[in-house]
Amino acid sequence: MDRPPVIVYTTTNCARCFAVKRFLRRRGVPFREISVFRTPGAAEELVRQTGALAAPVTVVGRRFVRGADFERLDALLCEAGWVSDGPPSADGAPSE
Repeated sequence: MDRPPVIVYTTTNCARCFAVKRFLRRRGVPFREISVFRTPGAAEELVRQTGALAAPVTVVGRRFVRGADFERLDALLCEAGWVSDGPPSADGAPSE
């Protein structure tokens, strides 16, 4: 099964952005990080895709999750073929 690419739109010094990236790394999901304010055209692309300028936004294929909503992100990743290790904990790590 081909899994869609995962992109995380971030900003500098964003605790929720760090948490989302940590969650993805712990799940073993490769992702591309795009800095909204440092990457030319990124802010405009984010608004085009999601209708808002906010971070973090995690895009999986053509769907996205705003913020650090780990339950929604976990569900979206599972639907896309990224197998879960269990429900996410409060810090974004899979439950043990």
